[in-house]
Amino acid sequence: MYSNVEIVVLRDGAVNLSIAIVVPDSPLADIYRRTLGVSEVNTVEEMQIPYEVKLKPKLKLDGEVLDGSISSDAAITVRKDFYEAISRDFECSLGLKINIIDSK
Repeated sequence: MYSNVEIVVLRDGAVNLSIAIVVPDSPLADIYRRTLGVSEVNTVEEMQIPYEVKLKPKLKLDGEVLDGSISSDAAITVRKDFYEAISRDFECSLGLKINIIDSK
């Protein structure tokens, strides 16, 4: 896995931040896809960080899948937690305090 970060500081003090995370096809890539709610993604395809990801209503018990064990409308927030993780990473690694207010 590698990431590429591009930081552009604007005249008004705002910052444009671009992050590209590349994960070769692997079990780690599968974990990222599941976490971000992506079933299939093409190579070099950009994607937005989703606001939330719906949980699959399945639970395994003794090897059997129990359907309906989670409400079908259950979801976890992803974008807010992702932004917070990026902010913590920049503060720890570069000493920069950033507040992400929007993404494209």
